[in-house]
Amino acid sequence: GAAALLLAPAIACANMGNLGTTYGVMPSDVATVQALSMFNTQVSTAYYNPAFLARDTRGEMTAGLMHADPNLKADSQNHGKYKVQDDPAQQILLGLRTDLSDIAELGQPLVLGLLLGSEKYSQELMAFTSQTAPYGQYFSHGREPLFLSLGIGTNIWRGLAIGFATRVTLHSDAKLVAHTDLSGNTQYEALDVTAKPVLRPILSMSLDWKETFCPDADCWYNGVETAFAFRGYSYARVNVDANTIIPGTIPEPGLFINLSTIDSYQPNTYVFGTQVKRGKWRTGVALEFQEWSKLEDKLTAGHDDIKDV
Repeated sequence: GAAALLLAPAIACANMGNLGTTYGVMPSDVATVQALSMFNTQVSTAYYNPAFLARDTRGEMTAGLMHADPNLKADSQNHGKYKVQDDPAQQILLGLRTDLSDIAELGQPLVLGLLLGSEKYSQELMAFTSQTAPYGQYFSHGREPLFLSLGIGTNIWRGLAIGFATRVTLHSDAKLVAHTDLSGNTQYEALDVTAKPVLRPILSMSLDWKETFCPDADCWYNGVETAFAFRGYSYARVNVDANTIIPGTIPEPGLFINLSTIDSYQPNTYVFGTQVKRGKWRTGVALEFQEWSKLEDKLTAGHDDIKDV
């Protein structure tokens, strides 16, 4: 593992490995490619549009398992075709929605939604991998292991609801000390990993046109609902401070290498959506703007000794 840090080429990269954005949380989110997720009465709205939690005050508990089997290959001039990602993912998801009106005593609905997801049956909360090989390896750690969102929605006027939620990600720091030879055979290795939660905001507003503009009669816009949501950027981060000693080549105090990785980056996202309900049918559209330009600042600001190599 230490030889990999020392000898292998490395790149700065980021991906959108977020369950809610990549696939969709609930089956209805996946089936509608998230076009109707802002108007989902299930608990997933705590992530997409927490204001919509106030539309239904009934309690709900949800449990599910999603299996995804990606297969990503690359062509290389030196190695030919090789697999970049073919590890299956098993995401366990738990959801809870409950009415807090009696506790808050505000005289109006106040609904709490909680989403908790864990990768590979909670086995990858802080996962690092290494192996013996005759060539350099990329520094490798687990995918985003935690999907956690907590939101509250309430009505502030007839048909107008607002919501606030937080998105929780883990930022990890690791210290690696190793004695190795040039072949990558490690004689002594110590790895200490710590993690802290980071909270990012989700804000939303939802409007039911009938209840707002025509509460006591039938109007042409019956069944029309509109929503706007903002999701602040979030990402999983691992910083590694590595110290490598190779007897006869690099004596003590050794070679110090700092690595900074960003995984599962989600940019600032602005979403505007509307739906029309007619009988048993729902038709909806969502327009989404993702501010990916901010990622460049994150990649260049990290304390990384090999990001320019």
